[in-house]
Amino acid sequence: MFPASRSIVSCVVRDFLRLTAISGLSAVCAVSQAGTDVPMGSNSWFIGLGGGVSGIYLPRDTVINNGVNLPPPNHQDTATMNNPSASNVQLEAGYRWHRAIPYFPYAQWALQYRHYANVKISGTLNQFSSPGFDNYHYQLKYEADLFTIAGKVDLFQCKRVLPYLSAGIGAVINHVNSYSETALLNVTPRTSPDFQGNVNTKLALTLGAGLDYLMTENTWLTLGYEHVFQGNTKSGPGVDSWSSTAFNIGNTKMDTLFISLSANIPAALKG
Repeated sequence: MFPASRSIVSCVVRDFLRLTAISGLSAVCAVSQAGTDVPMGSNSWFIGLGGGVSGIYLPRDTVINNGVNLPPPNHQDTATMNNPSASNVQLEAGYRWHRAIPYFPYAQWALQYRHYANVKISGTLNQFSSPGFDNYHYQLKYEADLFTIAGKVDLFQCKRVLPYLSAGIGAVINHVNSYSETALLNVTPRTSPDFQGNVNTKLALTLGAGLDYLMTENTWLTLGYEHVFQGNTKSGPGVDSWSSTAFNIGNTKMDTLFISLSANIPAALKG
């Protein structure tokens, strides 16, 4: 058998085994919950509240034009960047559908809002991008507001637990401000670039997975993970001789772990 054929057969067998395993687990769950007091949801509008922690992933470093008339790369400073963490709070409201079938028993869409707070980006600034010129530590603040329209589907139900996948699209509003820098020992402080604050809006895409838990017919607990994709983020311009440049944070990504509680809106409130 040719190598390409073996690869195709291997992929088919692997995917078949995965599907068989999922089917078997779903069947076992269906049997195990038969005759038990497992709450069943219904088609309904819902609201939810949650919070969690996020990892903010930035490029390893960034370059800043320093305004000095020197050949490359000395006409730029290089700043390292850490990968900070953030606390977050989130709100959502949407509609959930229920179907009495083994696979994909629930699906939903929701308008979601999440605020990322208390992020400190910091690192070392290397003047002229030259060895031996790591002369400053810097710090700036970052926060973000994420607005998305998200869809979610529960894959199957095992008693009260439902694994799910989700995806969303929307916009993220980035807030960058409060730049400061401190000269290292034996370095004469320069006039700070004092990069100004900036607010910019970028397209955001999300992918997620997690577990739903049916507490009651109308109350759900969710433990989830979500990855957020967005574009470049930067500060406002500096002052004086730095007015034509900015601190470019670069391509910003977020990994979020969260827990949320959602409740169906009572029929009386639905009119």
